[in-house]
Amino acid sequence: MSNNYTWQEKYYFKIRDAFESSGYKPYRMRKFEEYSLYADNRSFLTSEYIITFTDTDGKLLALKPDVTLSILKNTKANENVTEKLYYKENVYRLDKHSGEYKEINQIGLECIGKLDTLNVIEIIELGLASLAATGKSYILDISDMGIINSLLEYYRVDELAKTAIFEQMSIKSKDELNKVAAEYGVNAELTDRLIRLLNAPSDYDAALKVLKAVSVTESMKEIADKFAIIKDVFDNTEYKGRLKLDFSVIDNTGYYNGVIMQGYVDGASKAVLHGGQYDKLVEKFGKNLSAMGFALYVDELRNIQEVKNEFVDVLLIYSGKSNYKEVLRLARELRENGESVRTDRSEPSGLLYGQKIIL
Repeated sequence: MSNNYTWQEKYYFKIRDAFESSGYKPYRMRKFEEYSLYADNRSFLTSEYIITFTDTDGKLLALKPDVTLSILKNTKANENVTEKLYYKENVYRLDKHSGEYKEINQIGLECIGKLDTLNVIEIIELGLASLAATGKSYILDISDMGIINSLLEYYRVDELAKTAIFEQMSIKSKDELNKVAAEYGVNAELTDRLIRLLNAPSDYDAALKVLKAVSVTESMKEIADKFAIIKDVFDNTEYKGRLKLDFSVIDNTGYYNGVIMQGYVDGASKAVLHGGQYDKLVEKFGKNLSAMGFALYVDELRNIQEVKNEFVDVLLIYSGKSNYKEVLRLARELRENGESVRTDRSEPSGLLYGQKIIL
């Protein structure tokens, strides 16, 4: 692939090929949608602050803070048709730390329809492939929102206690979890099971044993069986050891209901991939379907790539007294012979080249 492509472009080409070879089709959207789409689903967004403006006809529009909502609004999926889409889009969100709006480059995919375990495995595999394409060491953590939800329902925990428990589980705070349990009068047996999940080893097999040991409902047992199938699928592949069970992986409890995942690469301080199953959000659009997808934060990935000096085969230095026609003729001749050529009036700082010609 040409040296003229940026790392970001090369990375996109790699994963685009992986997506398309799995039957995913490109999705394109405008930079803005009607504000009501985001206002009606504000709790699904990572930030409640949205950039808005009024169209010439008086309609209130918004710069897109999210792609998934647009896909659900326009999906052609139904009980008989599964839609598989991927995208490369910029979204606009408020940065919590700087207080400024940022343009964020995302690449992602969405699968919508009557999904089964095979669909879930395929999405996990594409998530792993996307992380592997960075060329860095990586890990994909997975869990299932049904694990904690099922436990809390079994022990009849009220909504306020549920919210507090989910928060402490997500930040892996065992001490705070114990405090919350005491404050809300949570069953000691439930607290013990939650802490055992929090303390589960990073090894997939060992974590799966913990899940099976704390399972008290058929739903939890089914999730454990599903994770066993997932492990078996990837055990003899290049992704062996790259998939981890982490029961603290929790996302928006109002929308996510099944498998969720977060991906990490060496050198990044936070997750660069977020995704999961969000059937509850699909229901808000009046569809009795399942959906799952993930998004990659390309700017985070780009920041960890080593800065590489630009290289050309020939650096062609000319002056104001040079014959421009001759400069262009020579450059064209060299390029026709397969050489990459840069013309410049002086040697650029940091440029690497195989040969320098001064005219």
